[in-house]
Amino acid sequence: MDKKFARDARDLAISSVEKLNEIAKLSNDWESDEMKRMRKAIGLAMGRIETDILGEIYRVYKDLDDLA
Repeated sequence: MDKKFARDARDLAISSVEKLNEIAKLSNDWESDEMKRMRKAIGLAMGRIETDILGEIYRVYKDLDDLA
């Protein structure tokens, strides 16, 4: 992957995580069974973005990781 693609993909992936976090903030009721499943799905999606997409980008382009 070239660096422009990596930078653009990183930005979109981070934006996606932020949007998923907004979904999580929509409800104060996370105790019902369906909301627990929703919270788990949101968490899994965020985790996959972090590990599979951002992790690969940062492995190739360490300088794109603002937290490193």
